[in-house]
Amino acid sequence: MGRGVAYKQESATLVALHQRLQRQWQEWLTQQDQQKLWPHVTVQNKVTPVQAAQLLQELTAPFIPFEITGLGLQLWEYQGGPWELLHEFLFGG
Repeated sequence: MGRGVAYKQESATLVALHQRLQRQWQEWLTQQDQQKLWPHVTVQNKVTPVQAAQLLQELTAPFIPFEITGLGLQLWEYQGGPWELLHEFLFGG
């Protein structure tokens, strides 16, 4: 990430869901919301490139990929600084 470190998530199901929601909500999306999804978990952010490279090196060697399961989605609204949780949508089954 340049100024941070993140673990990339790979899921064709998640990408397809994101694309479907983008189509359904097209008229309300900001330019940022219309971008391609890059699912990830941020480990470190807003540090110097040297600090990011150091942490990336430390995390890369011992990392073993693993599977995770998403439980649902959350809908948040930006309030000009704080974010407000509006609703949780749990996956069925």
